[in-house]
Amino acid sequence: MLILSNIIDLLNKDNTGEKQKALEVFSDPFKRYRTLYFDNNIDLRLCPKNGNQTLQYIWGQLHLNKDSRCNTALRKELYEELLQQNKIEEGEFLFRKGSYRVAVKRDPVERVLSSAKYILRTRLNIKNPSVDMIEELLNDADFETDFHFLPQTFWMGTQNLYNEIYSIRKLDNLVDFIEKDYPWLGKIKDKNKNISESKIKVKDLSNSTIRRWINIYMIDYDNGWY
Repeated sequence: MLILSNIIDLLNKDNTGEKQKALEVFSDPFKRYRTLYFDNNIDLRLCPKNGNQTLQYIWGQLHLNKDSRCNTALRKELYEELLQQNKIEEGEFLFRKGSYRVAVKRDPVERVLSSAKYILRTRLNIKNPSVDMIEELLNDADFETDFHFLPQTFWMGTQNLYNEIYSIRKLDNLVDFIEKDYPWLGKIKDKNKNISESKIKVKDLSNSTIRRWINIYMIDYDNGWY
């Protein structure tokens, strides 16, 4: 049986830097370089577990012409260049002035399940956890356990900030929308999808676990991030 304290201890030891990153995003929103700037004036706001790997890889293919993702360091560099050029508007989400803003939404409980699988896989190398393992983590975890658990509202604000919002189930439509302005590159195949081996779905979780995270993420339901 998985002991949740193993995960908490691991995060507290900061072996991966995840705890420090969580503290940084809590303390200073401008350390959250989570906006992808596309040449066709699309600003795409990233949210953990909402297609990040795919979208960063697409950006790398379009702008770097290689199998590379737009990581945090590169996003920070691009933001600072745009800021020096006076192209960034005021606000915590770091949009360019006059850009077309896009975001991806996901059912909050489905998203937290994906986060739990990711944490178990990357922190404890458990690639195919049992329902009991996942439930033990989800029944004791909260926002401060790992930044992947922060609500979508934290990363993206409210929906009125955006021109268009895609469900993660329609991620291929968003990719097509972005790629239409780069016809010379052809269709990009994503090689960096963050795919878990676990086949556990929301329906496999207990009602109490589902209710707990619905209550925790009520701000996302209120803001339409589902």
